[in-house]
Amino acid sequence: MAKPTELQRHDAQDRDLGELQDRLAEFAQQVSECPLLVGNTVEDIAIVAGTPETVYHKLDRTPEGWLVVRRSASAVVFESGTFDATEITLDASANVTVTVWVY
Repeated sequence: MAKPTELQRHDAQDRDLGELQDRLAEFAQQVSECPLLVGNTVEDIAIVAGTPETVYHKLDRTPEGWLVVRRSASAVVFESGTFDATEITLDASANVTVTVWVY
């Protein structure tokens, strides 16, 4: 997902409109800097407990982190190595298939 572009400002003599535009621009800047919004979903990762699974995330940068968004069983999923610009390594407490959001 691409980051939002800069807001287009409308030139107006209305002071309230100018303040609103300033606040919206500030808010949009804060949102665009949130690392959670720029990532990839990786689906159907089958993890065998105790066997690290390499996940190719396609971010072309080292991720800030990852979140499990779906899992097929009650298992704790955890990092099992370091992140790099192409992959992360995950493991689990039980056999499980997961979908993760890598950001």
